[in-house]
Amino acid sequence: MPSDLSSRGLISEPIGLIGEKERLGRAVLVAEGLNLSKLIVIREGRFYGLLDMEALAGRFVSPSARVEEFAMRAVGLAVLPDSDPLEALLLAFRHNLPIVPVVSRGRKVIGVVKRGDLIRELVKYRQEGIDNTRIGDVATKGLVSLSPNDSVMRARYLMAVNAISSLPVIGDRLRGAVRLTRLLARLYEGSERSGLLGPSGVKKLSASELTEEVFVVEDKESLGELIASEDFLKFGRAFLVSGNGNVTGVITAGDVLKLLAKRLGLAELPVILSLPNLPPEVSSAARELLISHLERLRRLSRPMSVTVSVGEDESYMVRINVDGSAIEESVKAEEFVSDPLRALRSALERLEKRLKKLKELKTEETTEAKD
Repeated sequence: MPSDLSSRGLISEPIGLIGEKERLGRAVLVAEGLNLSKLIVIREGRFYGLLDMEALAGRFVSPSARVEEFAMRAVGLAVLPDSDPLEALLLAFRHNLPIVPVVSRGRKVIGVVKRGDLIRELVKYRQEGIDNTRIGDVATKGLVSLSPNDSVMRARYLMAVNAISSLPVIGDRLRGAVRLTRLLARLYEGSERSGLLGPSGVKKLSASELTEEVFVVEDKESLGELIASEDFLKFGRAFLVSGNGNVTGVITAGDVLKLLAKRLGLAELPVILSLPNLPPEVSSAARELLISHLERLRRLSRPMSVTVSVGEDESYMVRINVDGSAIEESVKAEEFVSDPLRALRSALERLEKRLKKLKELKTEETTEAKD
């Protein structure tokens, strides 16, 4: 996938923005109106982090609470306009982002990359096998579902426990689905008097009262047909039905993105996050440096991810996650500011030596175990 996000026309107008001082009730209404599971939180006009609706499913909080109390600070979960599309792809599928923030070098949000656009871009890049793959072979089976008479509070419990943002409502047939953002919006609306979610009036609501239409496909249809459907990208998911009308599974836009990324061999690539506060003249060279070292590091132990972040003491932390364990090296702020490339190279070389030593120790342990 050559070129950058801007030249490939993948950057859309910014949507899903919410200020850190806004009330939570307002944020839920924004998410509901846009059908987004995550919102982009801004502070003083700059990208600050994300507000995850799924994280609110299991919490009883006041709608008048501030967004900043529940936002996840994640300044690295954004890309630059000149970033490689692979960066946006990796962020979207590893963090299940419906939209990837696009920021300026000063961290001002200037646009978003939509998950649907990334899916279409992937299909253009690698079409083989997609039209021959049956949706039923790759969809999630064993659905968590609601009956029409289930309470809204049960729906909320199931969403929180299973970390999902939509539940099908099934009676004698598929009636539709209840979306998390709509459920939360109704709960917040009903909590104006009590100040807490879930007053008695709202608790008595049944799932059928919040049920909305869904996008339905037959499980024998192909993945290519599904991706070509505007309705699939609009709804963000499709429920599968068999020839006799039974619901057999579900497939989401996030599932499709992960599947395509794996088929392209991208699922094993490290996540390269945007480097914070780098001067324009060194940012491009720094990314090249990271990539060159990552190729060497992968041969040692196939790291899961590499991040460069700013610590609370304003030092820079280079972290590599290897098989679930984090190995990190800190870089002093003054070293990074005076010569970021040299400081970054030094940290990566130290990490490489440590990973090499770890690999040697593992080899010795394996040999001793065989003896």
